[in-house]
Amino acid sequence: MDADDIPVFGEPEPGATYVLRPGGYAVIFDREGRLAVVATAEGLHLPGGGQEAGETPEIAAIREVAEESGLRVALEETIGVADEFVFVRSENTHYRKRCWFFRAMVVGTGAPSEPDHELRWMTAAAALEGLHHDSQLWAVQKALGTPRS
Repeated sequence: MDADDIPVFGEPEPGATYVLRPGGYAVIFDREGRLAVVATAEGLHLPGGGQEAGETPEIAAIREVAEESGLRVALEETIGVADEFVFVRSENTHYRKRCWFFRAMVVGTGAPSEPDHELRWMTAAAALEGLHHDSQLWAVQKALGTPRS
């Protein structure tokens, strides 16, 4: 995928150096149409996160979803890829997050391993109001068939 074809969210800070941080994220709807999100001290997020060495975005999404929410998922399809400029205060680092988004379905449950993440099932409308990152809003809207204008 050519970087010029990837939508970009956020504004880079002038003079800041950005580290490219690829990762995988899941858009998961339950049978009632509610969306899985994780609540953290920073706000609401789609479950997922950065790739570890040797991981694909798909493997990162599956691993991160399990760690953050306890959900075991199977990926169904790729929704899209987007970049987002962010500053992670706890790491004092500027990232250009390259986010791969996948539609996923729950195939099992377990115990999450990240106690600072709380799984919540929300209506899509409520999740769209509360999601912290614009790239994640874009992915949910795209999954719902209502792309951001």
